Amino acid sequence: MLEILKQHLQTAMMLELSTLPPYLCAYWSIYGTSQNAENVKKYILSVVQEEMLHMAMACNILNAIGGNPVLNDASKLPSFPCPLPGHSKTNNAFRVELNKCCPQSIDTFLKIELPGEMFGDKHHEDGWCTIGEFYDEIETLIKSETLDDSDFNHGRQIGNNYNPAKGILYEVHSRDEALKALDEIIDQGEGHSGKMYDKDHQLTHYWKFKSVLDLMENDLWDYKSEVYDMASNPDESLFSEEAKKLNEQFNASWSLLLEEMHAAFNSLNPSMDKSIDAMFVLKKYAVDLMQIPLLNGQGNAGPTFKYFPIKSQVEI
Repeated sequence: MLEILKQHLQTAMMLELSTLPPYLCAYWSIYGTSQNAENVKKYILSVVQEEMLHMAMACNILNAIGGNPVLNDASKLPSFPCPLPGHSKTNNAFRVELNKCCPQSIDTFLKIELPGEMFGDKHHEDGWCTIGEFYDEIETLIKSETLDDSDFNHGRQIGNNYNPAKGILYEVHSRDEALKALDEIIDQGEGHSGKMYDKDHQLTHYWKFKSVLDLMENDLWDYKSEVYDMASNPDESLFSEEAKKLNEQFNASWSLLLEEMHAAFNSLNPSMDKSIDAMFVLKKYAVDLMQIPLLNGQGNAGPTFKYFPIKSQVEI
């Protein structure tokens, strides 16, 4: 039971990580300063910050039960476009792409954050259909009678001082604390019932994205005049030499970020300082890329979020 729970929590970490590149591409692509543009950026950034919080809490639960979080294994990391980790390939199936902020990307985000009760059909043998369903499986495993508090006391916890979002980054030293962390993830994210607000009175992820799509579809926001024309899933073979260099620098920074997080999550006293520093470097490369036309003239370049192993500077 414990090994299955460890596998599920590793998948949960990869799931939360896999949402960051598409959400960040949409966020970085917005350069306009209208009130609608600012509100959309605020919504998307808040979701990014909460996904980072959720990844950290999945890591805390995994560390608490004696697992070893992995964030620097290319075979486990997303390669876009791709399905989300563990998702059913037969029901509610979709691919996650890297794209600018546009109706197509926001529609995909709504599929990612779809509340369980709004989907209805559940529990397919080849994987989960909604994130809520997947976290239900994790909750059942945590509540298993074969586990007790001693199974949740292996330390290596990331403290709330590294919380990038609203809500609480729970340290986990018992079963009850593991369940609190899980509830925080579900409450902020897609939830089960499709409720609009979480317990902190913030819109849940699904409804944040729904409000963005409503602005676009009802012509309340002229997004095309305030968003860089990044091509969907940018093809490096169509990059200029300048774009190739920038993308290489971006991917080196992305790889370093993953290495720093991997080292931090596996250290005896986790610190996210170097990971936070590495994250700030990404935006400049990405925004510069999004302003360079592809060689075929069909949109602009963009970051590809490719990982390659590099030596981390963090001492474990």
